[in-house]
Amino acid sequence: MPTKNKGVELCSLNEWSSLSDFIASLGASKSSQKKLIENKSLLKRNVVKKQYLELPIDLLNKNMVFYKYEGSEPRLIKQNNYFLALSKPVKVHSLPLCYSDPDNLLSYIRDKEISAEVLNINANSYERGLLYRLDYDTSGLVLFAKNQDFYQSFRHKMQKNKYYLAVVQGEIEDDFSFAHHISYYGKKGAIGRASDGPTKNASLEGKKIIYDSATGLGLVLLRLNEGLRHQLRIQLSHENYPIFGDPIYGNTKHNRMLLHAFCYEFNYLGCNYRIKDENVKDLEVVFNSNRVLQMANEALLSF
Repeated sequence: MPTKNKGVELCSLNEWSSLSDFIASLGASKSSQKKLIENKSLLKRNVVKKQYLELPIDLLNKNMVFYKYEGSEPRLIKQNNYFLALSKPVKVHSLPLCYSDPDNLLSYIRDKEISAEVLNINANSYERGLLYRLDYDTSGLVLFAKNQDFYQSFRHKMQKNKYYLAVVQGEIEDDFSFAHHISYYGKKGAIGRASDGPTKNASLEGKKIIYDSATGLGLVLLRLNEGLRHQLRIQLSHENYPIFGDPIYGNTKHNRMLLHAFCYEFNYLGCNYRIKDENVKDLEVVFNSNRVLQMANEALLSF
């Protein structure tokens, strides 16, 4: 694994009026330069012919996917000519935050040579063929497009049903639905909050699967309608049913946040797909039951 922002030595074959212009000639934007070079005054200095320069590898390899994967092993769920489905472990990123990040699904795809097609889509973006993101602390199903037509159809045209399993604090109704307005605040809008005003931009529906009165924990199946950042976590917390182990919107500590992307349903070229990630072992442990998957599938059929 490379050291974060490790320096790489280059030699300039020409003179440049500024280091910034030299770096820009290598394809790095001015905004990337300011973000990844700590001493901003260096960017204004001139560069002489045959001068050796050490530049951050994350700057030079921006939007490239690191070639080695380090992290818990994802699981292949399904692959065809249109898409790839992986089971994302908890504590793994969906995509790289920078080149030197090795703990992400795209580095896994590259390292294991699973699908060159996924990596060839959106080649100038870290997302490549990734169709949606899961939070670092969320496990479950992640889909990738293998061609541009499927990518565009999934992102902009398809009707999709998205289902999640969550362990929440408190006993919720058997069938429930919530609608809120979600807004974001803090650095880069990293944190969200829900309100009950007249304008709604987030909604979900859910079914209670099981409730354990001894622990005060319940397992629910959720159908997500929009897919805003942290949407399920924000809405459930606002309704006083925070997800167990949620480090931001919850009030309990656990070895992981118990939120799992369970199933996606969609139609493509006349074929109906129901793709599921049935790795629910962490949920079974909480409820000391080997029937969690069976009950989750029964709840899914009742939607």
